[in-house]
Amino acid sequence: MTKIAMIGAGSTVFVRKILTDLFLTPEIGALDIALMDIDADRLRTSETIARRLASQSGATISTANWPIAFAMPTASSPPIDSK
Repeated sequence: MTKIAMIGAGSTVFVRKILTDLFLTPEIGALDIALMDIDADRLRTSETIARRLASQSGATISTANWPIAFAMPTASSPPIDSK
């Protein structure tokens, strides 16, 4: 499983763009993503965006791992709406 730590993840635009690219690259495989920021409110917003993007991409979200783990979809998954 690929592990990614996103420091400064309170920047929702940054998180949305990076995660969209990651979710559109099924060759990466399963991801264990840690979102970190000093602003808890902005971090919650970014987590919501991350979960929405994962859901749209067909990734499976596991809450067993902290903070978020995604099992990536196959290459034939439909495109996601990154807006």
